[in-house]
Amino acid sequence: MNKIKKYKFIYITIFIFILTLSFMNKSYSSEIEEVELVECSKSSAYLEWEKLSDEEKEKTPMPNMCDKEKDNLRYYNFTYDAKGNLPTTYDGRNTKVKNQGNTGQCWAFSTTTALESYIKKQDNLTYNFSPRHIEYSSTRVFLNGAINDHGYNRALGTGGHFYMSSNYLINGYGPIAESEMPFENNENKISISNIQNKTTLVDVNNIVLSYNTIGKKCSAAQIQNIKENIYSNGAVTTTTYIVGDPKYYNSSTASYYYNGTENINHAITLVGWNDNYSKTNFSSSTRPTSNGAWIVQNSYGTDFGKGGYYYLSYEDVHICDFYMAIDELDYEIEDNSYILDKLGYISFMGYQSKDGLTEYKTAYAMNVFTKKQKKEELKEVTFGSNGPGSYRIYLYNGKATTTTSISNMTLIGTGRMDYAGYITHKFDEEIILDKNLTNFTIAVYYQMDTATKPVPISIASASKYEYVEATPGTSFISLNGTSWTDLSTRTYDTIASIKAFTNDVEDYTLKVNNYNISYNTNALLTINTTASNINTNEIDIYIKNKTNNTITPLNISYTNGSNLSKINITLTRPTIEDTYTVMIYYKDSFISSFNINISGSGQLTSSIYQINHTTKMIYINPKTTVTTFLNNINGESGNIYKNTTVVTSGIVSTGMTINNYTIIVKGDVTGDGYAKMNDVMMISKFIVESTGLTSNTKQAADVTSDNNIKMNDVMKISKYIVEGGSL
Repeated sequence: MNKIKKYKFIYITIFIFILTLSFMNKSYSSEIEEVELVECSKSSAYLEWEKLSDEEKEKTPMPNMCDKEKDNLRYYNFTYDAKGNLPTTYDGRNTKVKNQGNTGQCWAFSTTTALESYIKKQDNLTYNFSPRHIEYSSTRVFLNGAINDHGYNRALGTGGHFYMSSNYLINGYGPIAESEMPFENNENKISISNIQNKTTLVDVNNIVLSYNTIGKKCSAAQIQNIKENIYSNGAVTTTTYIVGDPKYYNSSTASYYYNGTENINHAITLVGWNDNYSKTNFSSSTRPTSNGAWIVQNSYGTDFGKGGYYYLSYEDVHICDFYMAIDELDYEIEDNSYILDKLGYISFMGYQSKDGLTEYKTAYAMNVFTKKQKKEELKEVTFGSNGPGSYRIYLYNGKATTTTSISNMTLIGTGRMDYAGYITHKFDEEIILDKNLTNFTIAVYYQMDTATKPVPISIASASKYEYVEATPGTSFISLNGTSWTDLSTRTYDTIASIKAFTNDVEDYTLKVNNYNISYNTNALLTINTTASNINTNEIDIYIKNKTNNTITPLNISYTNGSNLSKINITLTRPTIEDTYTVMIYYKDSFISSFNINISGSGQLTSSIYQINHTTKMIYINPKTTVTTFLNNINGESGNIYKNTTVVTSGIVSTGMTINNYTIIVKGDVTGDGYAKMNDVMMISKFIVESTGLTSNTKQAADVTSDNNIKMNDVMKISKYIVEGGSL
């Protein structure tokens, strides 16, 4: 039975939160407004469909849930070039025509055809994916009552839609090879084991989803955008009402045009077009007013049309109802997926003022994930989009709550949403999720160009989505990023469409803590490390001098084996001061690099602090007292200066000097000698805006010693603030 729930609004009072385009520059309105959290307006077609009985719903395709015009939702997609130049004809037929037989799997067949066409066009690779796996993976109940937790409340053979197939692809439930689950001309209930433990072949990252007012022919702009998708992405899957009536279908020319009022009943794949295809090729009893037709790859086998293809008029009334295109994929399947919205998004949510006069184009959403007890690297975050607009992604290493502020999270990615559908952000920087984490939280800030319902949601308000189940404390929405509404408290179970994908990281530790140089006849570089599960035979150390010549050390030794604590490197001591770059790799993975100076007598030396005699800089950890610092420096005058004033007590801060050497306190860019959250904010702002840091504070910000200020520096300082230790 379907859940019977009555919709109600949730009223909350919040400060209106205004963010500028630069990270961490925040200002707040002094005026407090009452706002309400609202979902997208339901379309009239959907409201009529809701009135049907369960049996009638199974036989009637579900129309789009959201009222496009009322909610200011438009067709979104990129423009192919500045002038929109495309050829007048294009034929993209490049994949095998399939036959769905007597099944209702047209929507699954068109999805696999579009995917195969994308790969063929982009990479010239030939794949044959299984539509049957999409059909069965999208159902819930199998033999012996076995339950598929990402199946919809639908019976086999009752049709599907592109929200379902896009969710199947974006969540990585498939696609699988046709050979792993071959087509059968039946839709009998089967064992759930037949869909499990299959090999997903490609990782679909970005999907375009577009819809129009039901039953209206495409506008010129929409025709152009469909062409752009075909030209760039190989194919577009869409819908039609198809019947063999010669009033609409001219079998002699394999051309079809429908201008009636029947609802859609079939999914097809557009693979090309011809602007000059004559309107006289269509049936004389129902003829479009203008020339132009799509090249359609159907799923009725090669006996239909001309080898399985037919022409469809641009004026057909259902082509722009709802269509989908694959926009980006790769072939690396991540090891782990964190997905709360197992059925994908079906609607949108946002905020408006209580009087309904102000609708907000911005919102935050966040999902809390229960982490697997292993070390992982965050590779991708995927989220639904009601684009166009911009986004920011935040990470919180823990379980966020209704009072967790976005200011306590780490900004890990920014970008643009060019269209409605699904967007995947891939991370170039290494983002490690520690194995001891019980939870982690991903938050997304949406700033839309036009749409006023920014947050795509999975919601149990449609019969097929009855089994959307929101767990309390896992999915939230907010207008200001400081106070959040738990979506499980909604009348209908609701989940924000945000997902995370990770790779396993080999559970070893090798971290350079600090290093120092001592002298006898030669120079001994001692690198202090924290390590576990290390095979020293897998460590590679490369040393180059300032003229970029590789230096062979006299000796390298390791202390404590697999739990390495020190690396001792003996180098020939030069006759004059020389600068060396030391690079450490483990199993071909970069660990650390740093510069050292091997100097003669009369120079400042230290057994604890790193000293660069070329740049005249000394690097120390935060919270170092003047007394401690002086006790660990040799060959100095005894005076520390801040500008021209001698400092004899307190904490050493970035920019102080001693013997013409500048002191750099790692992580201290505010000049107080500590590494705190305000340092993190200042560094984050520099990453976004490239302003705010001096030459000295840039050195302090570069705690990873890679001569760049990036998000991994922010992550390292943030971890130090929480966990302590050293930088």
